[in-house]
Amino acid sequence: MRKGFKNMTKTDCENLLCELFLVGDACDNIKGVKGIGKAKAAKIIESKNTSYGKFKAICEAYKNESEFWKEKLRMNYKLLKFQ
Repeated sequence: MRKGFKNMTKTDCENLLCELFLVGDACDNIKGVKGIGKAKAAKIIESKNTSYGKFKAICEAYKNESEFWKEKLRMNYKLLKFQ
């Protein structure tokens, strides 16, 4: 393994993606859910043990923030998809 690189499992990658959906990334103009930081995102993600459960929790967080949650979620998906 090269210095600075970490082997990640599929679950690690999935959790990182879920965290980015919830927290956002200012450098890439990804607006996360207001009021959710890394600790709260980790708590939400770790409480779910399936991909569907994690996705559903992300949708609930977006839904609780705004009535336009679907548009925001779609935009963030497109931004994260191209990273």
